[in-house]
Parts: sequence; structure tokens; C-alpha cells
Amino acid sequence: MRCDVERPAKAGRPSRKNLLQRQRELTALSDRLMFVQEEQLRQLSRELHDELGQSLTAVSSYLWVLQQQLPSQPATLRAGASEARRLVARILGQMRELSQLLRPPVLDLYGLIPSLEAHLQTFEKRHGIAAGFVVSGVPERLPPETETALYRIAQEALTNVARHARATRVRVTLTVVDGELRLEIEDDGGGLPQNGNGNGRRAGVGLIGIRERARGLGGTTTVASGRGVLLAVRLPLDGAAQHREATEAAV
Repeated sequence: MRCDVERPAKAGRPSRKNLLQRQRELTALSDRLMFVQEEQLRQLSRELHDELGQSLTAVSSYLWVLQQQLPSQPATLRAGASEARRLVARILGQMRELSQLLRPPVLDLYGLIPSLEAHLQTFEKRHGIAAGFVVSGVPERLPPETETALYRIAQEALTNVARHARATRVRVTLTVVDGELRLEIEDDGGGLPQNGNGNGRRAGVGLIGIRERARGLGGTTTVASGRGVLLAVRLPLDGAAQHREATEAAV
């Protein structure tokens, strides 16, 4: 007697539909994680600026009053109070710098372009690398998720330039061409090694994060290496929100 047995599908061969579904789920998860991270950075930046900043400013004021009331004879006490005020001032400066790196308030208040201008000025002073910024056709304000993504991409790319490129100049270009946002960061450094990876850091985790941010908004990322490195990101100007909604609806 013949007995027909229904054979299960071969394991290890998910259908194309399942693969696409998993890809959409991973993209949505990545977007959500980045959103949560930005909210945490925004909160931490605010607390550093508002809470700790005000407290340290008050300490500095008390020290100034104490310094004025000390008699002129005990020079050691006056010198100690002066040194304490100098230390508080340095901590305040470092804290404000850290707050800017975590989440610059100007990004929420005034948008992407002023934020990039301020970041490039700080970058140039800190690393001694000449930084140029070219903007053309970009609206004054973009969707918040687009502004955050492009700012973080530029921030990560410039960090890579400072750490690994051995560059003397870097240029950031932000334009709109044919309904597409284009962000390019180009340096005049040594370029990427033949394997495109070098010590694994310059084309490693940072580039993965850049690609994920761009892909989360329906964009693409390319890297070209010659006498320097050109990182180019393309985002749909009007399609970022629709792409996010479509991705979330697919989960």
C-alpha cells in the first residue's frame, strides 16, 4: 500500500518574501534604536547644560565672593580660591563641549545648516584641519529625523577624518539636486588602503552606522578612495517620512 507523506520545505531556504520581511523588520528596529538613542542623548545634554552647568556656575560665584572677603595676608588661601575658580571654569568649558557633542541645542532650535557650521568651526580649531562648508538649494528646515541623521553622519565622518585620514583639508557639501538631498564629506588625506579597511576602524563600525542612518530614510551611501576619501550620502528630499511610515507599517 502506498502512503504519500507531505514533505516539509527544505530548511535553511527562507523565501524571498520572508527575507524582505526580515529586512524591513531589521530596518524598523534600527530606526527605533537610533530614535531612542537620540532622545537619551538629548536628555543627557540638557541635564549637563541645565543642572550641572548651573550648579558649577553657583560654585564659581561662591568662590569669587569668598576670594574677595579673604584678608590680603593669607596668600595661600587666596591662591587656593583662585585656583579652584580656574578649575571650575575649565570643567564648565569641557562640560559645554560635551553637551554640544551629545546633542547640540542649535540643531533643535535652528536646524541642520547652523549646526553643521558650528560643528565645523569647532572641528577646525580642535584638530587644525581646514574645513570648508558649501550649501546650495537646501530648505531652511528639514524633517527632524532627516536633520538628525545628516548631522550624525557628518559628525561620524569628520571624526574618522580626524582620527585616521592624516588630512590637512576637509570639505562638507550639502545640496539638493533633482529632489534629492546630497551630503558629501571629502578629505585630502591618504585615502583608504587597498583592502578598503586598513586597521578596520575607518571603514568599520562608523561606516556601518552611517549606512544604517541613510538606509533608514530610504537613502544610499557610497565611499570612494583616491588621494583622499569621498563619502557621499543621498536621501530623498520628500520621501524620508513616507519611507519611515512604510517600514513601520510593514512590521
